[in-house]
Order: sequence, then structure tokens, then C-alpha cells
Amino acid sequence: MLRNQWVVLAGFIVLCLAVGSLGGFAVSASIVEWYPTINKPSWNPPNWLFGPVWTVLYVMMAVAAWGVWRSKDRIGPAMILFFSQLALNLAWSFLFFGARSPWLGLVEITFLWLALVFTIVAFFGRVTWAGWLMLGMSRTLLKMPRLASLVEPYAASAKRSTAWEAGCSVRWF
Repeated sequence: MLRNQWVVLAGFIVLCLAVGSLGGFAVSASIVEWYPTINKPSWNPPNWLFGPVWTVLYVMMAVAAWGVWRSKDRIGPAMILFFSQLALNLAWSFLFFGARSPWLGLVEITFLWLALVFTIVAFFGRVTWAGWLMLGMSRTLLKMPRLASLVEPYAASAKRSTAWEAGCSVRWF
């Protein structure tokens, strides 16, 4: 039984990293050609940092999902929400970078944020440490410690061009 749990953990990690890799595929061409041309806030991190940070975030998601999977509610609302937010994570990369559409990226990320909040609440209801792990992951993703900074790109963009160009940095960190 214990061996089976480790296989499932490995499966969650592989799945989440595969989603990250697919998202990276959508990002790869745009990160060189398109992303440098859009307006970003001064605190936008360097491009080389995204890969390592997202790898850690996807592993955190996988471990949290595995913790919930180990509970009695393996195919309940918490896991459905988890897979929904994972799919929305993937979709964002294709909409923002693949389609080079900050507008679609912002619309989609609204649903991603909602899915993350619901996933965190559901995980807390099943396995407390998994909820904390998802919350820690999303604090980085959603910039919860610096909610005021979420407004800055949009305010700055009113002076520059579009809110969506600045919105890309909200997705990262």
C-alpha cells in the first residue's frame, strides 16, 4: 500500500510538470519575440527565473493534490477543483503567450484565481497541510502578500497602453 502511494505521488508530480512543460511550449516563441515588446512594471522578474519558480510551484501543487487524494474523498469536489485550476493554469499560457492576447489572458486568469481560491478552501476542508501548501503556492502565484501591487500594473497601464500588457506580470509572481 505504501509503495502505491509513492507511485501516485510520482504520477501527480509528472502530471503537474507536464502541464508546466506544455505551458512552456506556448511561452517559448512569445518570450523572445513578443513578451519583450509589451509594457511591464519595474518589479517584473527576469525571464530566467520563471522556469525554476514554476517548477517548484507545480511540485507544490502535486504534493498538495496527493495529500487530498490520500484522504477518503479521492474523486470529490476538491480533486475536481484541483484539476480545473490545473487546466486553467495551462490555458493561461496558451491564451496570453500562445495567442499573444493579454485581453484573453486577463479574462482567463480571473477564472484561474477563483478556481484557486475554491481549491484552497476545499483542500483545507480535506487535509489541512494540503490547504496550506496550496495557499503557499498561490501566495506566490497571486501575490497575496502584496495585493496592492496587483493594482499597480493596471494603473500604470492607463498611462502607457493597455491594462493587459501590464497584466502579464500579475500572472508571474
